[in-house]
Amino acid sequence: MWLGLISTVALLVPLLFLPGRLFAVYWCLPLTGVAIALAAGATHHRRIATVFLILWAPWNLVHFRHSQQENLRLARGNRAFVEGVFECARLAPEQMTFVYDGLPEGFHSWGVTGAIGCAYRRQGQVLLWIDAPGARDLVRTGAAILLHWDHTSPPLRIIRNPPSPVTSPPS
Repeated sequence: MWLGLISTVALLVPLLFLPGRLFAVYWCLPLTGVAIALAAGATHHRRIATVFLILWAPWNLVHFRHSQQENLRLARGNRAFVEGVFECARLAPEQMTFVYDGLPEGFHSWGVTGAIGCAYRRQGQVLLWIDAPGARDLVRTGAAILLHWDHTSPPLRIIRNPPSPVTSPPS
């Protein structure tokens, strides 16, 4: 039991000083220590462990179901966005510059970078947020494709302006 408790504390303390410590994935090692301590305690107090498991299992299933529904909802938005990026790659296979002006809930800019890299099967594309300096000009001149996401009306809209003709100065 002491091994479980000591490992829980030893693995939990560093998480308190790291940014982003609220993400559930970081809690797996400290909770492993809790599991070791509970298993050791269950060998001495079987009735208490049995009551705990009888109460905990249904509670866990209810929360798992809620979490599952939320994750599936988020995944539908992510899938629609990524499918739009793959459609963009099919329509404009040589495109290297992209501007985006919205993302599905829970989707991050690094997700857009990854989706573009997968869809185009190469790296090095330029990805800008719509409010970045010069981003609107790139879209207006046709140098960039606008990936427009509106959470009220998916799917992803791909907006590509024709390149502006180059005019030579009057002689």
